[in-house]
Amino acid sequence: MSWRSVERKWKEAKRALEQQRLETQKLAEALAATQRLAEELAEAKRAAEEALEEEAKRIAKEAELVAQRAKEAAVEVERLAKEAADRAKQEAKTALIAAAKDTIDKIKEEIPNPTEQQRLMIAEIESYKEQLDSLLEQLNPLALIRKALDKAEKICEEYIDSKMVQIFDPIHLKGLSAAAFSLDGTKISAGLTVYLVLGDFAGDFTSNYIKNIAFNVEIDLANLRLPDPLPTPVINDGNFNVEDEIRRRFEEERERIIQGLIRAFIDSYMPIFTVLEKFKGLL
Repeated sequence: MSWRSVERKWKEAKRALEQQRLETQKLAEALAATQRLAEELAEAKRAAEEALEEEAKRIAKEAELVAQRAKEAAVEVERLAKEAADRAKQEAKTALIAAAKDTIDKIKEEIPNPTEQQRLMIAEIESYKEQLDSLLEQLNPLALIRKALDKAEKICEEYIDSKMVQIFDPIHLKGLSAAAFSLDGTKISAGLTVYLVLGDFAGDFTSNYIKNIAFNVEIDLANLRLPDPLPTPVINDGNFNVEDEIRRRFEEERERIIQGLIRAFIDSYMPIFTVLEKFKGLL
């Protein structure tokens, strides 16, 4: 091999080595660039994750703040609504109490010459003036009238029992009464049962009696008037053994007794309901 041939081959080898070095360098540079890109991507990913985490924390914090504010707003709305309801109730209660007091104050003016039953009923109702705050707590005037009806039952019973003496004494009996009044709107259901017992009887007359005589009428406070027709009594035998003579006396005096009882019944409740009628404007 000639020198020229060797020199040529050496130059070719040198160029090949240089080409390989350049390719290797490019490959190294590409590898380095890829490494940098990978590091940059990793950094970008970390930064993005951190940013997302911070954003998530911020959103969560804002959401918590919004929820807290909403809760506080709801509490405030509830408080304001309760205050408004309490204020409205108090205003209504004040107006109702004022109307009730005005009605009570005018009763004596409107009934200047009361009967004994009316006097007792008026005195009872006047005693309610200091109890109106509790009686009308639920803004229901019926509570006042129902309380008055409890007293009205007792007044009627006392009146009727006093009249029973002249009705039953001639046949050596006595009558004891039990009244029951109930209210529905402006209407009062007035019931009375008179129990006949021996003149010297002492005990529970509603369980041990010779006969009982029951009446019932419905009275409308919005249109108070005498019942027409008059109530029809229901007469029941009792469980108390008496002689035939006493039964005979009762049967002989039945009409007089019934008429006397009807008159006493009506006379007992009409004056009282005339007092209660003054409250119809509250119903």
